[in-house]
Amino acid sequence: MYRSLDAVELAQGGTIIDVINRADKRELIDTPQMIRAMKELRDDIAHEYVSDRLQLLNEHVFDFVPTILSYIDRANHYAKQYIN
Repeated sequence: MYRSLDAVELAQGGTIIDVINRADKRELIDTPQMIRAMKELRDDIAHEYVSDRLQLLNEHVFDFVPTILSYIDRANHYAKQYIN
């Protein structure tokens, strides 16, 4: 969704770090570090083959849910300026 906002605002493409930094400047996220933590969790999930850690990974996912929902709300609110 952040790359879509970049495209609408004619922002330069760049790396994912550039995209996240622009989202941070727009105040769409709390900190770039939070996004990195989510990405690290995603990577852990993608590479997790041992079932004894699945419960812990699920708990970490649920911990991020309020933050993710907040980021969605912020992005939707920000994008409304381009709808009208």
